[in-house]
Amino acid sequence: MKFRKKIFLFVIILLSVFIINTCDNDNKQELAKEQSVKLLNLFNEGYSVTVKGYLTDTEWNGISIKIETALNNGFNSRTGFDGLDLQEKFRGVFQKGGIEIIIVKDPVGYTKWKTSLDGKRMWIAFGIINNNLQDSIVSAVEKMEMVEEGYAKINNENILLLCNSISLHEIKLYIL
Repeated sequence: MKFRKKIFLFVIILLSVFIINTCDNDNKQELAKEQSVKLLNLFNEGYSVTVKGYLTDTEWNGISIKIETALNNGFNSRTGFDGLDLQEKFRGVFQKGGIEIIIVKDPVGYTKWKTSLDGKRMWIAFGIINNNLQDSIVSAVEKMEMVEEGYAKINNENILLLCNSISLHEIKLYIL
């Protein structure tokens, strides 16, 4: 009888350890959460921007540095895609204050970036954080400076579509 109690107790202990380990492993899975950081003194001119995203800690790690680097490098580029001075365009956008850059894991309707009509918000697709981020930010800032809503996406035929939602025209740029 005592032997059965010991075996029963041993089995209960083993099951408890197994259940605790299983629960701990499930809890170790990283969950996405609202993340936010404010970047200060951009372009060494005192401008700021809030960067946000609903990402895991691992996904969020390093994003603020990449965004800050892309913003500063974009600001220091000589000219924009239209040949005009980028520094004035960046100043025109960031002097408004309250600028937000939102990193989106699964964007809908765009694959690179999107801007708001009020010129204060820019959505960046998470997938481009390590791929041509500066060019995307420069394009979005140019759209924000014109106070136009727009987006950039690559369609199924590898054609970059830039859209101005006010005129609803898409400009097709073929990627070679």
